[in-house]
Amino acid sequence: MLGEDEFRVQVVVAIKPGALVPKPVGDEILTVHDALGTCVAWPKELIVAEGNGEETASSSDFLEDFLQDKTSALEKLGGSAIFIIDAKVFNSATNDPISIAVEDIESICRKEQRASVVNVVVYISYLHQKILSARKQNKYAFMDPTAITTNASSSSKKLTRDLVNRMSKTEAEFIFVPYLMNKKWILMVVNLSVQKAWWLDSHGGHQDQEIDKIMKRVVEGCLTKRHATGSTAFCYPQHIPQHKNNWESGFYVMRFMKEIIEGQLNLNSTVMRKPKYDEGDITEVRREWINHVQPMLT
Repeated sequence: MLGEDEFRVQVVVAIKPGALVPKPVGDEILTVHDALGTCVAWPKELIVAEGNGEETASSSDFLEDFLQDKTSALEKLGGSAIFIIDAKVFNSATNDPISIAVEDIESICRKEQRASVVNVVVYISYLHQKILSARKQNKYAFMDPTAITTNASSSSKKLTRDLVNRMSKTEAEFIFVPYLMNKKWILMVVNLSVQKAWWLDSHGGHQDQEIDKIMKRVVEGCLTKRHATGSTAFCYPQHIPQHKNNWESGFYVMRFMKEIIEGQLNLNSTVMRKPKYDEGDITEVRREWINHVQPMLT
């Protein structure tokens, strides 16, 4: 039961995981870390409300505090820490270790910093957990962005062959294919069942014709393996949010995947829900990333 001086609060990120919650729940929820993902009673006097999508001073302080705290922790570990990506995230044979460096923490916490490949890979790991919790693992799957980004210098035939082999392993309805090209992030979403693919480009128009050709060959190669017939529709939605600053593209790609999974972004809609993401939308992605890596860096 909530008292008159309490609010029901959902805990989505722990700035100080070891801090005690004001009102423990039996022996199960004693600390803020225990309360992650749950709702608990919280005194009204200790609550600071954030308003209408705008970043508040508390958000900025939170990001800066996390940056300073974890930068210090990583420096003690030699400048980086290992984060394990579960094999199921990218349908790999084994778990994949990924190194989180100080630069990756900075790009999450500071404005006007481009999202790194590590940032996007770790966020995909977070989204994979959400999919498992919602029992949607047969609906959504992910391609490892490093498969394209780090192999972009390979011959187009070799890259195409590698991506076809990777994509063919999944039976999911939608396959997310995020990649970084020419310092900008693009998201391709593929539905092999209906032979349709969407390019989500927050820059206002896809321009890399070479990667277009490669990705089209990848989709067609996967369909050939499935003995599918007919042509594939490649779409370039114009209703998606558009950013004004190039450094934001990685955060937009992470937000696109999140909103598609949550049902907020309809790929087939012709109505623009919002022209751009505000600071609150981007901060939510930052917080989710931080919350996901927090236990490893604590």
